[in-house]
Amino acid sequence: MFADLILAVLHHLAIATLIILIAIELALLKPGMTGRDLRILTRIDAGYGASAGLVVGVAVRLMGPYAA
Repeated sequence: MFADLILAVLHHLAIATLIILIAIELALLKPGMTGRDLRILTRIDAGYGASAGLVVGVAVRLMGPYAA
């Protein structure tokens, strides 16, 4: 039970992180970006991917016992 609570909180935090990271990406994305800007954007995008994987992974773990 406690593990499910922790996983649910982690799931929601990962979703909030996705929203924040996509907003940062949209704010930084502009024409004529330099190599430095692209490296920063790449790191943010990697964080976005990791958060998306976490959202899916935790959801699969939480729904496992209820899957048909």
